Amino acid sequence: MKRHSWTGSELRYLSARYPDHSAIVIAEYLGVSVNAVYKQAHALGLKKSNEFLQKLRFSQNLSEQGKRYRFPKGHVPANKGKKLPAHIKEKVKHTWFKKGQIPHNTKYDGYISIRRDSHGRPYAHIRIAQGKFDLLHRHIWEQHHGPVPEGKIVAFKNGDPSDFRIENLELITREENMLRNTRHNYPKDLQEAIMALNKLKKAINNYGKE
Repeated sequence: MKRHSWTGSELRYLSARYPDHSAIVIAEYLGVSVNAVYKQAHALGLKKSNEFLQKLRFSQNLSEQGKRYRFPKGHVPANKGKKLPAHIKEKVKHTWFKKGQIPHNTKYDGYISIRRDSHGRPYAHIRIAQGKFDLLHRHIWEQHHGPVPEGKIVAFKNGDPSDFRIENLELITREENMLRNTRHNYPKDLQEAIMALNKLKKAINNYGKE
């Protein structure tokens, strides 16, 4: 397997998150292997915080203690196919979920989740209403500049999808985004030439409008 070349932003992300977050979560966000996270953390001298280690030990203890109470694979419940007796049903029906009741673990507005697009790239999403999530970087842009115009998307200037600073966000067309994603397949000198050409076209289109 090809060794991962860490960028500056990835190293900063790793240094900030590693002490208090699972290597699995970090690897998922960065799109690297868990082993790569551990190796780079070791190279940087990063250590898990005492708080994280305590939580990890507590979780492992609960897992071990709970094994004895788990049903073995293939176990058939004693009440399979049987209806709940009426007198028991009357006693426990107050504990059932009622129509329209929201589970206690329902995510709140402002909750952030990391999801991968069709190419496997991680993007942060924010809950803005019940059952409705939006891309976090687009939400941040709209908070500052209003709705995104039709045909445009919000992109990261430095290509880092974890850098949500408003100064790192910009509006580009879908065509520009396609060219931006495609140029990564070309040699570095050709990538720079494509970037320069795109900037020139943008300057020409904006000439006299500002």
